[in-house]
Amino acid sequence: MSLSTAFAEDPTCPTDGPWLDGHAHLRAISLDLLGVVPNPGDHELLVDGEVPESLIDDWLGRRAFATRASRFHSTLLWNNVSDQRAISNQAFLSSTSGIYWVRTRSDDYRGLFNQHCGDFEATFDANGEIETVDLGEGVVQEGWVEVEPYWSSGTTVKICAFDAQEAQLSPAGTDCSTSASFLDPTCGCGPNLQWCAVGSQHAKVMRAFDEDIDLRVESVALGQRPWIELLTGTTGYVNGPMVDFFRHRTQVPGGVRFTELGVDVDVLPDLAFDEDDTWVEVDLGEHHAGVLTSPGYLLRFQTGRSRADRFYNSFLCQAFQPPDGGLPDIEDPNPSLDLTVRAGCKYCHALLEPASAHWGRWTPSGGGYLDAGQYPAFDATCAECARGRVDCPDYCNRYYVTRALSSEQDPYLGWLRAYEFLEDRHQPNVELGPALLAQQGMVDGRVPRCAAEKAAEWLLGRPVTERDEAWLDQLAADFVSSNWNWPGLVKDIVTSDAYRSVQ
Repeated sequence: MSLSTAFAEDPTCPTDGPWLDGHAHLRAISLDLLGVVPNPGDHELLVDGEVPESLIDDWLGRRAFATRASRFHSTLLWNNVSDQRAISNQAFLSSTSGIYWVRTRSDDYRGLFNQHCGDFEATFDANGEIETVDLGEGVVQEGWVEVEPYWSSGTTVKICAFDAQEAQLSPAGTDCSTSASFLDPTCGCGPNLQWCAVGSQHAKVMRAFDEDIDLRVESVALGQRPWIELLTGTTGYVNGPMVDFFRHRTQVPGGVRFTELGVDVDVLPDLAFDEDDTWVEVDLGEHHAGVLTSPGYLLRFQTGRSRADRFYNSFLCQAFQPPDGGLPDIEDPNPSLDLTVRAGCKYCHALLEPASAHWGRWTPSGGGYLDAGQYPAFDATCAECARGRVDCPDYCNRYYVTRALSSEQDPYLGWLRAYEFLEDRHQPNVELGPALLAQQGMVDGRVPRCAAEKAAEWLLGRPVTERDEAWLDQLAADFVSSNWNWPGLVKDIVTSDAYRSVQ
């Protein structure tokens, strides 16, 4: 056929048949697994017009497939915490004329808010004290010093001398690595400025929390570990920014907190902050439960309820929603504070509250972990202060029930907040954590069935229907029997009749 003849014919694409032929099947698999159309050489690999199993296996082992898998799982986990700030505003460095300084401490240092140091090299007296220039009216000004910042090894930056102070303990006994330092003018940013941050560098920490989840997903996508370890494993990934943050800046929290830290810093590798492309696999401890206790998940979903809700939606395929027709009108002048029995709330919360208790030792609005050795389920000191006999220490007010809005709460004074209104049969949820929730879903079959359903909908490009039920059940059974081999699950889907059917 000549080129002119071809253009003379109807230029529209042919109507799809009810079944993908070998070439169309190859194209669909390549787009789904690799994100690209197959090249002409791939089409030549068809055997008797069909896609060979060996080619699918090859594609499932490629990095491009692992990337596709992490993008798919991000629709389940929503792992993007770039808008979060784990450092207090008072620990952030500003830059003026190329000189770094902490704006919020300027009145303590120099006697005037927003007063910058001078653009001259700092001098020190015989005792090593910073010398200042008197600007009048109680305002002073020091010069700058050069410091090698933790975020850029081998380089130096100029920073105001007061802000560059390195003492761990001030003369008044303040720990300068903590938020208490913000009110002590003899505290600074510490050695290499490690207790302070700049926005562009702190963003690398938050990005690393997202990438940690991606790497966990990629490891199961490449068949390096069973998929179920995404929900139950204790292995995570850290890079330089994460390690440096965990070691030095969790005690100056911002909008989200990492106290008490959920990982033992002693297990962290020796990485410098600027090694952001170096990732090391670490065992985070037996209290961890895969991505469900990862920083990226805990910061994305900041309450036990939201963490449980995301788990139910993404890994049990069960949404918390009102019945058809909505909730009934509620007329109760004294509603119970216990949402599991409150009219209009109990429809969801009778299940959601016990589920949220699995994150009871993971702090809200942060990624901290309350170890039972330090934070018992019941604390006598917190109970004592809750009844007004002594002042409550900060940890009581933060983590324990110390105020009762009604007599319903009186029995829970002094208990960890996760235990409030929790039935005895659900109390193990707090201590056994999210791993128990995942294990229950493994035993009753909901986790593998949901994993099969989510993967099928991704690859089919449509919701599953009743006609898919028996097939999904078989996919789930094979998934478990394969020791949770996720590439095998994907292969079963793309080679299935359901995938090749375009109807």
